[in-house]
Amino acid sequence: MRALLTGLLWTSLVLGVGAAGRAGVEYHFMPGVEGQTIGISQFLAVSPVVGPKDFQVLLSGALIGSDPSADANTARPYLDKWGVGVLNPAAGRDVGVQGQVQVDGRHGGEYLRLEFAAPVRLTYLTFSSVGIYDEFALLADGQPVDLELMFPSTKTGTIRDIANSQGNWPGKVDFTKGSQPLGFATQWDILVSSSMLGDGIQLENVGGEVPEPSTLILWTVATVGAAIYWAFRKRR
Repeated sequence: MRALLTGLLWTSLVLGVGAAGRAGVEYHFMPGVEGQTIGISQFLAVSPVVGPKDFQVLLSGALIGSDPSADANTARPYLDKWGVGVLNPAAGRDVGVQGQVQVDGRHGGEYLRLEFAAPVRLTYLTFSSVGIYDEFALLADGQPVDLELMFPSTKTGTIRDIANSQGNWPGKVDFTKGSQPLGFATQWDILVSSSMLGDGIQLENVGGEVPEPSTLILWTVATVGAAIYWAFRKRR
């Protein structure tokens, strides 16, 4: 039994990094696309512009250090003409230099959560209104992604630096050009720390890929097996 659980654990770790993608999906957080409208939403279900139309992502927002909440008075995503940011009603009007709702608000760092119905590997993120010193952190199913390890050739590790090193527009980070691929996860958290400049960084586009059906089955079995394995060790 222990050998079986150990095997499932290693399978889970291998699939997390090396699983093959089946099809690409792209989400454009812009008003008028796929029925999205300008305004506040605590939980916003968004359909991809490219990819299976039923492969929706649930978008939510919160302050760093707390989970997204159904409470209407807490921080939540706000979609405007620049993309999606986080609005915290308790903090008052928190906007960038161009009047857009930002993710790196002056009233405290914020994050956006992407929740998929099935595991997805992010291929790129596009941010708008990116400043020279803007950075971000990424969590996959609650586990931090080592961006410094993925992009070792960059000088400062800022969004602009990573994008420029890849020959992209200053706000686009292409994970397929990293030193190693991202794994698959159903929950991705994009954290942006507070900025005194209030430059108005927002999330504009997200790209990802869906695993092959066979890989998805193995991923599910391995994930359950890993959970059982750690529960077994804890009991021992």
